[in-house]
Amino acid sequence: MKLSRRLLFFLGSELGFDVIAWWLAHPLRHPRIFVPGFRVHDQVTRLLSAGDGQVIYFIAAGGDNYTNGYRWSRPLPIVLSKVAGLGNANWIPYAMFCLAILGCGVLVLAVADWLSEYTSQSWIALAVVLFPGVLSSLQWLGFEPLGLGLAIWGFRRKGRILLVLAALQRETLLAFALARKEISTFVVYFAWAGFA
Repeated sequence: MKLSRRLLFFLGSELGFDVIAWWLAHPLRHPRIFVPGFRVHDQVTRLLSAGDGQVIYFIAAGGDNYTNGYRWSRPLPIVLSKVAGLGNANWIPYAMFCLAILGCGVLVLAVADWLSEYTSQSWIALAVVLFPGVLSSLQWLGFEPLGLGLAIWGFRRKGRILLVLAALQRETLLAFALARKEISTFVVYFAWAGFA
């Protein structure tokens, strides 16, 4: 059964939403807050307290008493959160919620594109949202599905910009650039990391 790209994106995003809705219904009882000044307001910000989401939120909201260069070596989630939240600190958690959902759609599309060489059953790509790493990332509204989707597309299409964006989401995604022997991706990433 061959599904259209739009339908795959929608179903991948819907599956991501369902996973996040499950995490919302089963939140952590005791949030692990490690960023000074981070406060849990509602269920969405409670999800952020499960991991790096609170740091991304805090920096995107303009937090200045938590300077951590390690986090700024991954600027894509921070910038996307701030832009999608229109610079409003109250909207940033909900922007992260929407971006995590859309990231699942991007990942499903990238995997379906890759699988199209091997099978006509593109719906199999939906299973990637249920992989443990993606489930764990969605627990704190992470951007790993988006980064991995960008890395897969950059690798498959020889897209330097996509590989750079993926590396700026998480440095371990530089492995895709290494496999493609894209030196420019490393130059951009290390120039940014040296700056941060």
